[in-house]
Amino acid sequence: MCLGEKVVTNMLNQINTVVETYENNLLLIDQREKETQDLLHELELSNLTPVLSLRLMKNLKEARVDRRRRKDENETLEPLYILVKKEYPKLKETLAKSHKTITLSKKRQEARSYFPRVRNDLICAGLKKWCSPSPGGNQKDHDPGRTVNQGM
Repeated sequence: MCLGEKVVTNMLNQINTVVETYENNLLLIDQREKETQDLLHELELSNLTPVLSLRLMKNLKEARVDRRRRKDENETLEPLYILVKKEYPKLKETLAKSHKTITLSKKRQEARSYFPRVRNDLICAGLKKWCSPSPGGNQKDHDPGRTVNQGM
């Protein structure tokens, strides 16, 4: 993978990570807030033993700590999320097109070949056969059995 492909792939992965994490956190924050309300209503409306009260308080703390952690994370991701989703909504699409263009360029470069114009004693790189430089495709000088002096 060339540098351009690596950079574009990394950028797309990072953008996807930001968007997915931010949106997933929103769903989980909402879920934790509803869980908090359930636990608070249980505390308020039920006659609980000390053991059940302690378990309920532990669950309440876990829900609140997890909610806070996700809210803090989203606070740091929000500027990037807004950048990608609102200010540059086509950024992912543009990067994907760039990746495709880079890949096509790389394939074109790998398929590149050269046909000698003057020298008929050279083997064309990557073709493993003699190439005739004569105009019009006349291959009278072509001799597949001929060996090339490797000391050139």
